[in-house]
Amino acid sequence: MAALLRARPDLLSPVPGDLTQLATRAGTRASVIRAVERLDRFALQTAEALAVAPDPCDYATLRALMTGDRPA
Repeated sequence: MAALLRARPDLLSPVPGDLTQLATRAGTRASVIRAVERLDRFALQTAEALAVAPDPCDYATLRALMTGDRPA
């Protein structure tokens, strides 16, 4: 929890009343956009690949999605 709040200080303003309120705030469109804007290029590419990957996604599939290769 501490790591999340250090990484996402925007979630604390205003201070949430409980964990449900914090979770709801973290899942709003505006909050997700703020989080995505802070990602570096590699993290963003990884997130995009995982968004279209099958579940579960093994490393070979993820790598193929990120490089444009066919999965082995």
